[in-house]
Amino acid sequence: MEEIKKCDFCQGGKPLVIGKSSDYGIALNYLSYIGYCLNAYGYDVHGMGSNGLTVKINYCPMCGKLLDESKKESE
Repeated sequence: MEEIKKCDFCQGGKPLVIGKSSDYGIALNYLSYIGYCLNAYGYDVHGMGSNGLTVKINYCPMCGKLLDESKKESE
């Protein structure tokens, strides 16, 4: 039997991009009120706060896996 490798990004929580000083990045997250989303974030290195953009996604951008299994059943 062939072993199925887990995706480091959608199943392992590894960030897609992380800044040299960890002050910005892109990651996959699961938010209970949205579902799976892609989150781009940045922190002000001078301590003035942070900002980010979040968009709902249906598929992992790295492995192509359908992230919302309930959509698979309804199609």
